[in-house]
Amino acid sequence: MRVKDCESCVHHTRKVWSDYYKPINYHAIGMNHAYAYCEKHGCRCLAVRNCKDKEYRESK
Repeated sequence: MRVKDCESCVHHTRKVWSDYYKPINYHAIGMNHAYAYCEKHGCRCLAVRNCKDKEYRESK
């Protein structure tokens, strides 16, 4: 599913992790990464094909 469709779902969580990168001849850079995770299916929202959950909240 598209992430913007999952953001209004009750099972949606946003998971974040940080990464430390030290390029050659440059100062160290810290990068934050995030992805949408579906608690119902137990995987990323992009991997979920179809979710017809009765608890799904429409944003409109």
